[in-house]
Amino acid sequence: MSSEEVFSRVNTDIKYIRLLTAVFAVILVSAALYFGRIVFEPIAFMLFAMALLGPFQKAVELRIGKGAALILTLLLTFLCCPFLSGPLSGVSAILCIGDLRM
Repeated sequence: MSSEEVFSRVNTDIKYIRLLTAVFAVILVSAALYFGRIVFEPIAFMLFAMALLGPFQKAVELRIGKGAALILTLLLTFLCCPFLSGPLSGVSAILCIGDLRM
């Protein structure tokens, strides 16, 4: 076997090893994301909510102060959340509030 054939074979083997490493890494990351979704879903929701509510809170903060803006933002968030998840959720939230008054 000449040195060129050996070099060609080693180069081909390295390409296969790199390909298998990449495939293994994709499978490993996919499995980690799948089994870690219990942790990642609330974090993603929190980041999404922060992106939506941040500008509102900053605008209110300029007018009434930081503490009051935080309380107002939290109250509006908790009042609006049931209506954001679907029409039946909003109706059930209204019915629950009606049940609490009795």
